[in-house]
Amino acid sequence: MNDIKQFKLSSGEEIVCDVIEWQDDTESDPNIVIRNCYALKQLGVKEGVKYYQFRPWMVFQNDPEYFQVLNSDHIIGEANPPTELLEQYISVVAEEALSAEEISGKMEGYINNLKAILDDNGNANIDEVNPNVVPFKPKIH
Repeated sequence: MNDIKQFKLSSGEEIVCDVIEWQDDTESDPNIVIRNCYALKQLGVKEGVKYYQFRPWMVFQNDPEYFQVLNSDHIIGEANPPTELLEQYISVVAEEALSAEEISGKMEGYINNLKAILDDNGNANIDEVNPNVVPFKPKIH
């Protein structure tokens, strides 16, 4: 990755992308070449915490081999993303680059971990697993 930037666009969208080529100051061309561009979407606020989600900025353009051109006249703000956002962005880009076999392998690992947790909890006393659960016997009428 070359130069990861966070932009606020005149449309109100906020994007994070890898800038491949900046506009040339000597020419009148306002275009910037970018790739791996994701829009930040706010999902909501829960208990004072804001939740965000990365979405591909353009449909079917999230392949690292695809490049987009951004007209810099539509950029109203530019920033270096904070470390936490940068880590999340790199993680999203890496996940998109996985093959179907790699994704399948990861999912199998997650499922096996969940099965192990459930097996461990099945052998434990219910009070040890979740002390807030009150067991009751249903009445049948």
